[in-house]
Parts: sequence; structure tokens; C-alpha cells
Amino acid sequence: MTPPLLHSDEAHTPMNSAPTPPAPGTEAFNDWCTYLDNELTIPVNPPETRAWLWDLFTGNGSMPADMIAPLILDRRLKLTNQAIDYFLNAANIDLKAPTPLTLIPHILHPEPLEPSGQVNVYTTEILSLDPLGIFQETAGATQDYLARRHHIVWPLCPDHRIGTHPEPTAEGVAWTCTVGPHTVRTMTAPTTTGTCQ
Repeated sequence: MTPPLLHSDEAHTPMNSAPTPPAPGTEAFNDWCTYLDNELTIPVNPPETRAWLWDLFTGNGSMPADMIAPLILDRRLKLTNQAIDYFLNAANIDLKAPTPLTLIPHILHPEPLEPSGQVNVYTTEILSLDPLGIFQETAGATQDYLARRHHIVWPLCPDHRIGTHPEPTAEGVAWTCTVGPHTVRTMTAPTTTGTCQ
């Protein structure tokens, strides 16, 4: 039996090779991101989130919302736990806590009313998917938890002995004293390698 002839555009492509994925700016990828935003109400535009979605898209194509929802929940939870550990470690050191402070986020698995699931730090729902956004959201949530559950004001302004407020920065958060106002301390968010600085 004679093998079938290849059309001219097939002649340069090996028979079993995977198709070349479109560039991140392509219509198919953008359509999928819009679909995810509509179905799951997730922030799809931060660069690190976009890169993560692109990796999923190139490996799996346009996954339906119910298939990607558990991956979104896992990503949010991993980055949230990392941020909580970072802030509690800093608080434990600053406060010289005799017993290490702990905080476990509350998880709501995907369901019809929460299609992408939910991660809450104390009373704050974490909405971001990128490390910087999650770090920034977790800063205030951790501070709120320490104040309400443990009656601890952290971090304090050393000059005025009052609590500070986390303000988002390009790299993480700046703890700002309201007297002045002035920055008391900065904290850098985790990078894509997953380490806090």
C-alpha cells in the first residue's frame, strides 16, 4: 500500500508533532481569558497571572471553567499560605512571641455559588491570583487577625508607638504610620520562584 501524499503545507511538519501554540496575545488565548473572567470572576490581567494562564493554555487548550477552578483554588491557597507564613514569621520575631502565632486560611471548594472556590484569611477573601496581589491582600488580613483574635497591634511605628497600615507598593507592601505619614517598614512579595524577601 502506498502512503498518502502530504499537502504542501503538511510537508514541512512532522506527522506526530504538536501544533505550535499561539502567542499570548492571540485571539484564542484572549477569548479564553475573557471566558474565565466571565465564568469565574478572576483577575486575568496581572502579568504573573497571565503567564500562569498561558502555561495552562499551551498545555491544555481552552479548559472549561469547572476544570480550571480547582487549579485556581490550589494556586491561591499555596500563595496565601506562603504570605501568611512570611507575615507571621515577621510578627513572631518582632513580638518575641513565647508561642508562635498561627493562622490557617479557610477554604471553600468550588461550587455553583463560588465557581472558583474561595480562600479567606480570617475575614478577608483573597481575590488575586498573582503573588504580589495575594501578598498585599494577606498583609492587611493577617494584621486584622492579630488585632482581633490576639489583641496584638503589629507592626508598630517605633517613633509614635501606634499601629501601621499596609499600603501596596510595586514590590510588596509598605507599613505606613498615620502620623506624618511615613513608611515604617517595607516587605517584598514572593517572586515567581516562590520566595519571600
